[in-house]
Amino acid sequence: MTRSLPAVVISGCLLGLLGSTPALAQDAGDAVERTEQQRESDAASQRRIDRLDDTEREALQAYRAAVWETQQLNVYREQLQELIDRQADKLSSLENQLEELARTERDIMPLMKRMVDALERFIAMDMPFLQDERQRRVADLRDAMTDPGVSVADRYQAIMEAYAAETDYGRGIGHERSEIDGQVHDLIRIGRVALYALALDGSEAKRWDAATEQWQPLAGHYIPVLRKAMRISREVVAPELMMLPVGAPGSRQASPAAPELGAVPEGADDEGAEAGAATDEEGEQ
Repeated sequence: MTRSLPAVVISGCLLGLLGSTPALAQDAGDAVERTEQQRESDAASQRRIDRLDDTEREALQAYRAAVWETQQLNVYREQLQELIDRQADKLSSLENQLEELARTERDIMPLMKRMVDALERFIAMDMPFLQDERQRRVADLRDAMTDPGVSVADRYQAIMEAYAAETDYGRGIGHERSEIDGQVHDLIRIGRVALYALALDGSEAKRWDAATEQWQPLAGHYIPVLRKAMRISREVVAPELMMLPVGAPGSRQASPAAPELGAVPEGADDEGAEAGAATDEEGEQ
């Protein structure tokens, strides 16, 4: 029986497909395996990309932090530089001051020595009051001048205080007890204008004569006046004007010896002195 052509062709195709089925299955398996490998490769690549992205992000953050810290450090460095510059200026100024201080010390030491010498000579030539205190002050100054533990400033301050104390002696009335010719007397000082001595028993009165540097006797009618002056110096009674001799050469008129006391040359105005004595006696009564 003769077959038709289409039937032969279809039969041949079916036989060909049936014969190639194992090859197609092998190719499909290989394709699936390659697809899986590609997928795994793509996943690994993505993980690497993610890791690189994280690393880049961390590096970027670290960079930004480093930039910020650098900026802060630059500002801090500029501030430190300003401080260093100012400290350098201060250091230079201190060095100049130290050099000037050294020169000042070299110049002031001889000056201070001359000031102490002048003070000692002045006390020796001045009226004889508070001799122990004033001479001890000069001795202390000389000790300070040779003491390495006393600074130049302290030495100078001590000298100025000594000069101030001597100045204060001329601004008021003072009293003390001292021995004159073997007899104890009350000394009454009126500034630096006059210095008087009154025996404790009131038997005699004297006046210091700067010209002769000797004690000169006073008339007896000055004794009550000196007693009043003594009470004034002790602040027992209120200050008042009294007449006392000061021995001012070339002057025969009364002149104030201090704010509290008046004075006249010795023997110039006996009536005024007697009036002062009378006033004193009335006050005592």
